[in-house]
Amino acid sequence: MRYIILKNTLLKLSKFSLNFQQENINYKKDKSPVTELDIINQYVCETIIKYYFKNDIIIAEEDLNSDFAIKTIKSYHNDIEEILNKLKNIQIQKNYQDSFTWFIDPIDGTKGFIDNLAFSIAISIIKGNNLICSGLASIGMNKTFKILPKITIATTNNDKLEIFDEKNQKIYVNNTNYNKVIAISRKHKTKNLYIKLNELGYKTIEMDSQAKYMLALLNIAQYYIREAGSCGDKKEYAWDHLAGIHLIKVKGGSCYDIDKNGPIFSDKTKYIQFKEYLISSNIKSKNDNILNDLKEMKK
Repeated sequence: MRYIILKNTLLKLSKFSLNFQQENINYKKDKSPVTELDIINQYVCETIIKYYFKNDIIIAEEDLNSDFAIKTIKSYHNDIEEILNKLKNIQIQKNYQDSFTWFIDPIDGTKGFIDNLAFSIAISIIKGNNLICSGLASIGMNKTFKILPKITIATTNNDKLEIFDEKNQKIYVNNTNYNKVIAISRKHKTKNLYIKLNELGYKTIEMDSQAKYMLALLNIAQYYIREAGSCGDKKEYAWDHLAGIHLIKVKGGSCYDIDKNGPIFSDKTKYIQFKEYLISSNIKSKNDNILNDLKEMKK
């Protein structure tokens, strides 16, 4: 049931997000931007989750009680109600028994959205430290030079991985593994990582949001490498990673840190932990070459 809601919510919000005309931007205490679309998408997600699963817990990035959020929700009332009415018509039984935790990033890569580049919507459902369902919608805007389609959606309920477009049409993935192509964050990286990877012969693709996980899912890149604490506060938020990690693993890939251990997360905290680097690969093996190169870079 939750998988159906997750998938349909991503479909509706991704199409809405692609055509959204941004007007107002606010800045949080940490000076990171929050847009009207962040607020709209999170509000829709939270409302529809509580409509079907009122006992579920929601951990999300934005504060819907801020003055900016309240004003945005009021200003876009008609658009929000239109989306919600469509989602409330899904024929499933409401479930008030079980309790799961949803992690939501309503606009992952807000700076990419503001700059007319790539951004994503990410949703994961976990229980304990087990990923149950995940979905990632990556939107490629005008300046992404056709690296990504306009909308690519990937979802999983552990039994299967689905990759499709905004018309719910299957996207076929090239089976080629693009060796030595690495997706890295456009904003959250050190200059040293970018320079060293290129010196070692890797081709890097800089992109915002969990669209970097999507590049690995589509076999456009073999790796996505994230530096621990590269956001600046030395912590990594679970909503920035869980959907991508889950999808990569179901695809048959791997996610591991510098010591070849998987990331640590649970439904009790909004953070995810890994040592030095999180290496996500579209292949299952934990490649010693990339690990050795990253270890050399640290010397």
